[in-house]
Amino acid sequence: MKHSPWCKFALLIATILIVRPAFAQVTEESDLPPAKKPVPFAIGVVSSIERVFVEMDYMFESIGHPELSDLISTQLATVRDLKGIDRNRPLGALAFLKPGIFPEPAIAGFIPVDDFEEFLQTMSIGPSQPAKVPELENRYVLANPEMDIYFEQIGDHVFLTNDETILDSELPDPTKFAKNLNTRYDAAIQLNIGAIPIGMRTVLLNFVRVSMEAQMQQQDEEPEGAYRLRKASGMSNLRFMEQLLLQGDSFTIGIDVSSKLKTAVIEIDLNALPGSQFAKYLSDSGGEISYFRPLQNDPSILSAYMSWKLQEKDAELFKEMALAGKDLIAHQLETNPPEGDPVNVRLDGLFDSLADTAEAGILDGFFRFQGENQGEVVVMAAVRVVNGQLASQTIGDLLMMAQAYNPSDNIEFQLNAEAYRGVNFHRVISDEPPDTPTKRTFGDDYSFYFGAGERTLWFVMGGDKAIPEVRKAIDQILDPTSQQDLGNTAPFRFTLNMSNWMKIWEDPERERRGFGKTASENFEKGDDRIVLDMTTRENGIRYRIQLEESFVRLLGLAIARGLGIPLEEE
Repeated sequence: MKHSPWCKFALLIATILIVRPAFAQVTEESDLPPAKKPVPFAIGVVSSIERVFVEMDYMFESIGHPELSDLISTQLATVRDLKGIDRNRPLGALAFLKPGIFPEPAIAGFIPVDDFEEFLQTMSIGPSQPAKVPELENRYVLANPEMDIYFEQIGDHVFLTNDETILDSELPDPTKFAKNLNTRYDAAIQLNIGAIPIGMRTVLLNFVRVSMEAQMQQQDEEPEGAYRLRKASGMSNLRFMEQLLLQGDSFTIGIDVSSKLKTAVIEIDLNALPGSQFAKYLSDSGGEISYFRPLQNDPSILSAYMSWKLQEKDAELFKEMALAGKDLIAHQLETNPPEGDPVNVRLDGLFDSLADTAEAGILDGFFRFQGENQGEVVVMAAVRVVNGQLASQTIGDLLMMAQAYNPSDNIEFQLNAEAYRGVNFHRVISDEPPDTPTKRTFGDDYSFYFGAGERTLWFVMGGDKAIPEVRKAIDQILDPTSQQDLGNTAPFRFTLNMSNWMKIWEDPERERRGFGKTASENFEKGDDRIVLDMTTRENGIRYRIQLEESFVRLLGLAIARGLGIPLEEE
């Protein structure tokens, strides 16, 4: 449904009417922090200058260039070796919201000092000299053409900002806000959602709600199935935004490089207010023991596993998406049938199974690239379903439907091509030109297999090894002794072996050059995995990305290249 200018104008008036009470609430209930006691809604922190140098020493030693640390230390002489700054305490920036009906953000950097006079001398090395602000004993200004920077010593920190009014407030001790971050991370950024006035969050939510609800209106001539699918997804996104803005507490991204563990770790934390529905939603999304757990320890190039307990609203969303997909295909066959003989698609088997699976409340599946050499790679994916015994009929019918809509002599469909231990596979063979990147990776005779059994749906891609590998996987799953190993129960885990990934896509006729060659040789030394885990916490969730030492080396190589240290010839 298209909106005329008058409709857009009416929508704007409605938005103002919705937003106005929120503004009144901000003004009347004084939700904004007092002018003299600003509360930061965000903080960025670096643990300490010394800790950063320790991690840099490790990084440069890992690439065989320890002299880079000395080079950077020498460069510090041009800034008086940062005299006056305490190099063992955290530094960073705080972001505040200035009082007002329309709060504006203001940022103040903070630097720990152990000698303010020395700090002044360090600040004086540039083209602009610090000058005292009249009538204020401890405040200085650095005049610059772009903007003036004001700074002042408050306690044992110096605060710097381009908004002088911030320094007139009773600024908090940044140590209080940085404590939990600098002990865990080398560097981190945290958004304190709970510190943003509730009135301001309500205003933002109202704008988001009106916009998203307008977009979720059914469009002219839009099929019912497509509309249901789009609306279900939009409602899910809106519900999450409502919970995040009204019940969210904090969002944190932090990085820690460990010379002891020889890894770099990036963590992303989302926390809700304790006792809130959002906190329950996040913490209850824990992992279940996966049906595919016997496969989780097998070596592979890339693997991803999910075993997620769906919340009630998420289960409703997935069920609605399954039924909407069913309606969408039925509408296509009814309104725009393929030429030639009528196509009968038995939709109930697959889509009712997916709806029943969503209603059961468990999303359990895996995805994997495996293989040691080019031409032997197999892609394998599966998801556990409820009542999947008739799904194979639907999949076969859908393949015939695809063939009817797009007839081609280069694609061959083989229904019921393979069967193993209750899983029936259909095969699709594509006759594409030789020596394409896909054929180099998967083999000249690669095919696609779509399978279904009572408890699983399968997708497999590969050459001669595809079916033997999937049979092996099914045996492992159904072997009673393998079920004793519970394996990983994280809701989600992703693993990538970088050197193998680059190797299987390599073009033998094109030599890698420059930094691409350097990166490839670096990963071939090992310790090249990326592991991403998602785990639940008491009031939130955490994503943890672990990068093995080759990624630390790669960062060191990039810095070395930037500083002019010779690498391989391009």
